[in-house]
Amino acid sequence: MKLKELKNLDKNDILKMLGIDTGITRAGMLWWVGVIVASAVAGGTAVLLLAPNSRRELEEKIGRRARETAGSVLTTARAKISDFQSERG
Repeated sequence: MKLKELKNLDKNDILKMLGIDTGITRAGMLWWVGVIVASAVAGGTAVLLLAPNSRRELEEKIGRRARETAGSVLTTARAKISDFQSERG
């Protein structure tokens, strides 16, 4: 390695050459977030499927929760839009 090349090195390059882990990368962080989300979805699905409810009760429960969530999201979105419009004058 030449002296000119050394000037372009940053801290992480030097630590990598020494074999020292520099921490988690953005891609690594996204991978772990994906794993957590996938695990939560799988766990939630398993709980719903293994719960001691009939199929009809389960469908009603999922539908009710979906409507509640959609209503909550819609209410929040309307409030945010209203706040944004009032800030713009």
